[in-house]
Amino acid sequence: MSGTISIKGNLFMSEKAIIQKIEHLETMIVQLNDKIDNFLGLEEVSDQEREEIDQLQQGISNGEYVSLDDL
Repeated sequence: MSGTISIKGNLFMSEKAIIQKIEHLETMIVQLNDKIDNFLGLEEVSDQEREEIDQLQQGISNGEYVSLDDL
C-alpha cells in the first residue's frame, strides 16, 4: 500500500488526494483571513470596491492565487 494513508479504518486516500485537500483548506483559510481583516471596515466599502472584493473571492475560489510556497 505504498503512497496511501489509512484514515478511519478501511478508507484509504492517496498522497495526491491528501495534498489536494490541504490545498483546499489553505484556500479556505485565506478566504477566512480576508473576511476577518475586512470585517470592521466592510460597511464603508463602495459598490465598486465590493464588486472588486467579490471578483477576488471568486478568483480565490477558482484557485487563482499564489501559494506562499510559490513565492
